[in-house]
Amino acid sequence: MATKLNIRLKANADASKPQQIAQQIGAAIESGKLKPGESLPSERALSEQLGVNRKTVRAAFAQLADERLIETAGTSNRRVRGGGKKSAAPTGAAKKTGQPGGAKKGRAKS
Repeated sequence: MATKLNIRLKANADASKPQQIAQQIGAAIESGKLKPGESLPSERALSEQLGVNRKTVRAAFAQLADERLIETAGTSNRRVRGGGKKSAAPTGAAKKTGQPGGAKKGRAKS
């Protein structure tokens, strides 16, 4: 079951709503309030809880995924990724070579 998050959005804040959501979830992860492997609410559940559009929540989750704080599979299956710190790219991550999967240019080995 997904954890209910205690998020407060401020209308006059300098940060956008997606940034506020991502910052507050990120702080909960980094402080240990959200544990590695713990499920996050679905986009729909969190958007209903906060009274915002699902796109707003989707943008916040995308930011957290980019920061490698959460892992995502679809719109309703997101989990806390690491041990509370922004982790480095996983071992064997694709290199930026312009080829899918990090493949290097050249002949394929037989």
